[in-house]
Amino acid sequence: MFTNLTIILLLLFAFLPFSSPHLGVLVYYWFTLIGITDKWAGGVGIPFGKIYAAVALLSWLFSKDKKAVRFDGPMIILIIFYLWTVFTSFFAMFPNSAWENLAEFSKIALMVPLLVAVINTRPRLQSLIWILAMAIGFNTVSTGIAAAVSGGSATMGSIPGSIYGTENTLARGAILVVPLMMFLYVQSEKQWARYILLAAAGFSVLCLIGTGSRGGLIGFAAMMAWVWLKSRKKIMLVALGLVAGGVLLATLSEKRLESWTGRMETIQEASDDKTSNQRFDAWVWTIQFVNQRPILGGGFGAFRAHVVEMSEDRTKSLLAHSNYFQVLGEHGYVGLVLYLALCIASFRAASKIFRIARDRPDMRYERDMAFMIQTMLVGYFVGGATITHTYYELFYVLIGITRVLRAQVDEKLAVQATKSPGKLDLDHLPSNHHARQPGGVQRNRSPTESRPPRIVK
Repeated sequence: MFTNLTIILLLLFAFLPFSSPHLGVLVYYWFTLIGITDKWAGGVGIPFGKIYAAVALLSWLFSKDKKAVRFDGPMIILIIFYLWTVFTSFFAMFPNSAWENLAEFSKIALMVPLLVAVINTRPRLQSLIWILAMAIGFNTVSTGIAAAVSGGSATMGSIPGSIYGTENTLARGAILVVPLMMFLYVQSEKQWARYILLAAAGFSVLCLIGTGSRGGLIGFAAMMAWVWLKSRKKIMLVALGLVAGGVLLATLSEKRLESWTGRMETIQEASDDKTSNQRFDAWVWTIQFVNQRPILGGGFGAFRAHVVEMSEDRTKSLLAHSNYFQVLGEHGYVGLVLYLALCIASFRAASKIFRIARDRPDMRYERDMAFMIQTMLVGYFVGGATITHTYYELFYVLIGITRVLRAQVDEKLAVQATKSPGKLDLDHLPSNHHARQPGGVQRNRSPTESRPPRIVK
């Protein structure tokens, strides 16, 4: 009864976007990043994500909004990478698995241009950031609270039918949601909202610690190193980090703390750790496999080619244990080059926005958001070295947000150029500079007087 009612309510949300196309994008990302999948709600197999994506696209096509979408470098590379995955799917080793995964990635990639088309104002962009933070935070904060109440003994990564159903996927969400929450913390004017966001970020960090994911910890540490490197208050950040770390670790039970420290110690002793050996074996196998299919790889689901025996006579496909090795195994060296180009281009685009807005008081919002994107990308890139989240939708959302942010920066620059097309070079102003006299009458300049000041465009 409850499940059926929930399904009906979820389907009713699909009609909301017709009132405004941007609501379709917000609804889609809310239900996608909160973790709802086809296996959710008792395994009924309703493709919620595909339904919301289709409705969002139709509502935009039939709306009066402009249909033009301006592509930048990262978006062009994304489209090329997507087309390459389509091409490799025709030659995939496991066609059924390949086409199923391609359908999911098609939804992810094609929603990015739609995001850029309809999330075209600052209020809409801010609404999207709130949606992302709340959707992912629903999982990380609730799990962090459970870890705090139970002293860390609560089961992590066990949300049924969710994309956060394992410790590593939950850690992935915890890594990337913290910068979102801290950005909203900085932008919020209400004190109560700032307290809630700060507490949510703390519980998300506790969730990360509770998962015991070493790849997650490495990614989070890389993000904090990036923030420290770019901050002007390094000593204060170190002090706050130590205090926060002490408080968070104090909430863990002794048993959980011993388990967590034991797993972290294996980072330095990787050769003696079973999972680390499996990870290295997977990477070696991937290189050997792709050398036989260097251009196309094995297509989506290629890692089913290596099946390892598990307990109770079950079988399980080998995991890639890395974004980069997953792309290499599934789409060959060409796919890996395109994926790396996408990563580099997305970071460079955010960095360029940050450089433009860094010293401009009127672009403080754009500067803070660009820094948030940089920080999240650092966590995604470093964490992705040991955690497989190649097709995690949030990465592709950031590509779209970066394009929207750049459009807003360009608009402000254009407005400023219109208001002040030139800047007086004061070093070249003569003492008897011809000026408009009181009353609006301009004094005539004699031939012996100096020329007008030089205008710097």
